[in-house]
Amino acid sequence: MKKFTLSEIPPVDLLDAARTIRIGHVDCCDWAPRWAPAQTFLEWAHRGLEDGGGYGLSNAIGYAKQTVACRIDGILRSYRVRALECANYPAKIDVLNELGVSIPQIIKELVIDPRNEVEHKYHMPTRQAARQAIEIAELFSVLLKRNPRAPRSLQLIGTYLAAFPGMVANITLPLTGSAMSRCC
Repeated sequence: MKKFTLSEIPPVDLLDAARTIRIGHVDCCDWAPRWAPAQTFLEWAHRGLEDGGGYGLSNAIGYAKQTVACRIDGILRSYRVRALECANYPAKIDVLNELGVSIPQIIKELVIDPRNEVEHKYHMPTRQAARQAIEIAELFSVLLKRNPRAPRSLQLIGTYLAAFPGMVANITLPLTGSAMSRCC
């Protein structure tokens, strides 16, 4: 896979490139208004947990994963990395890590992997797996929602996260615009 990197572009080069784009051929962020908000998926995940049983817990895990997926895809789009639209989430997370956006491994371990176990290996979900997936998706969402526009490191603080030794403790957010704040 091609290694992605961030590069600084002098403003004059950016303006020169913009002059070559024909009117009406700009790839803009019109995708965000059509996306369901990540918060909606999180609410549905909570409903699944409340419903319980195989059906409810399966929905809980699936919608927790969809919450995280919406956030990750929003970050990738803010970086204009469209080549990864159809990639799996471990590959997307690897690219974000290469770009300096640290996505904690716990996202894969407690949100993405449990959903894949249910979806692709036909395992019955457990209440604990559903609850953990929702809690991690919720924490990830809260961190991104609090600072959708600023490139900052956010410390994951709290006794809940301290229970996961070796977890990446910083998430560095990319510069994002109003489209990112709408979808995520």
